[in-house]
Amino acid sequence: MTGLPAVVLGAGKSGAQLARALHAHPRVDLQAVVGGSSGSASELGRHLGVAAFNEPDDGWHVPSGGIVAVASPHERHVSQVLTGLAAGADVLVDKPVAIDGHGFERIAAAAAASGRGVSCGMVQRCSPDMVRCRDYLRERGEKIHAVAVSQFLRRESAYYAGWKGDPRAAGGGVLLNQAIHALDLALYLTGAVPLVARATLRSSRSIRVEDHVHAAVETDQGVLSLTATTCAAAEESQVIRVFLPTETVVIVGSETPRWRRVTSSVEEAIAELAARPVPFGPGHATWVDDAVRAWLSRTPALYECELELVRASHEVVYALYESAAQDGAAVSVASRRPSRRPVPGGAS
Repeated sequence: MTGLPAVVLGAGKSGAQLARALHAHPRVDLQAVVGGSSGSASELGRHLGVAAFNEPDDGWHVPSGGIVAVASPHERHVSQVLTGLAAGADVLVDKPVAIDGHGFERIAAAAAASGRGVSCGMVQRCSPDMVRCRDYLRERGEKIHAVAVSQFLRRESAYYAGWKGDPRAAGGGVLLNQAIHALDLALYLTGAVPLVARATLRSSRSIRVEDHVHAAVETDQGVLSLTATTCAAAEESQVIRVFLPTETVVIVGSETPRWRRVTSSVEEAIAELAARPVPFGPGHATWVDDAVRAWLSRTPALYECELELVRASHEVVYALYESAAQDGAAVSVASRRPSRRPVPGGAS
C-alpha cells in the first residue's frame, strides 16, 4: 500500500522529531525535508534516506492529499500552513499555530474551507497517562478552585542568538515558545474556560524577547496562575498543581508528564515524580500517530490536538501579551478581536 506523501518544513530539533516520526510511520511516505541555509536538512535527509532541500531550492512540492509538517521559525507558520491547506494536504504544525490571533483565524478559515485537518503539536497532552488525568480532573471540574503552573528552563543566552531571540521571527520569548505548552496542558486537563488574563513580562538579560512571565488567568473554575522563566542557571522543572477541596493533583514533567493525587507531602510527591526523567521526543511520535490515524479514518483524534481544540491556549497567550503591553491590565479572553495583539516587540 502506498503511504501518504509527506514533507517536513524545518530541520531543527522539532523538525527532526517530526521527520523521524513520519519516516517510521507505516502509512506515511516521507518524501522530503526542507530546511534553511544551515545544512541541517541535508544531514537529516541523509540520515533518513530522503530528499533534502533548502527553502529557495527547486525540486520539492507540497503533496496534494498528503501531509505537510511545519516546524519552521514561528513567523513562517501561517504562510506554510496556508500553502499546505491550499494544496489539499493535512497539516501538522509545531506550536504556536500562529504568533497572533489574526494568523490563527486565517488558518481556521482556510481549514474550514478546504475540509483538511490542522493538528498542533501540543505534545505534552499526548500520552495515555494524561488522558487518565484529564478524565479524572474533568469529572471534578466544579470542585477545582485554583491551578498553579510553574516552569523553569535552562536556556543560555546563546539560545536566543538566532531567530528565537528575534521578536518578529519568534513572536515572543518564554511565553509563546515554552510556557504555552504548560498553559495548554493545564487547560486541557481541567477543561477550564479562560475568561480574563493579566500578565507581566520581563527580560533579565540582554535579549529582545521576554525570559520571564508572571500571569493570572481567571477561569470559570477559579484562578490559574503561571510563572515561567528561562535562565542559564535554572534547574529544569515543570509542575502543575490542581487544587481540590481534599487533595492536590500534581502533574510533573514537560516531555511525558506524570501525575499523582496527593493529600499530604506534596513536595515529596513532586520530587519523586521528577526523579524519573523522560528523553525528548516521545510525545512527537505519539502526536503524529494520533493525527495520521484520525485523518485516515476521519474520526476525532484521541489527544484533541485539532486546531479548534488548541484555540483556548493560543487565545490566552495572545491576551497575556496584550495585557503586558498595557502594564498588566485585565484583558477579556472571550471578547478578544483577532487583530488586537500588538506587533511583537522587545520585552519591558
